Amino acid sequence: MKTVQVITVESLKREIQTLMTEYAVAGLSLVQAQNRDLINEVIGLLLKRAEIMKSIAHRQGMVIEMLQNQAKFRRVA
Repeated sequence: MKTVQVITVESLKREIQTLMTEYAVAGLSLVQAQNRDLINEVIGLLLKRAEIMKSIAHRQGMVIEMLQNQAKFRRVA
């Protein structure tokens, strides 16, 4: 039996907040790695931050689309 996950604006906002925290933690780790001249770790953390930012942008786009759809349905109803 498949489990269906309901995606709401609120759940997306919570995910975005979690991702923003991960982004900040990776930023602190990045500064530490730069101070220690750990080039491979710096590169890995930059890539991680880029992926996190893409995830944030994707979820923000979903929030915008959901809010636009809600506004359309309210006008129709």
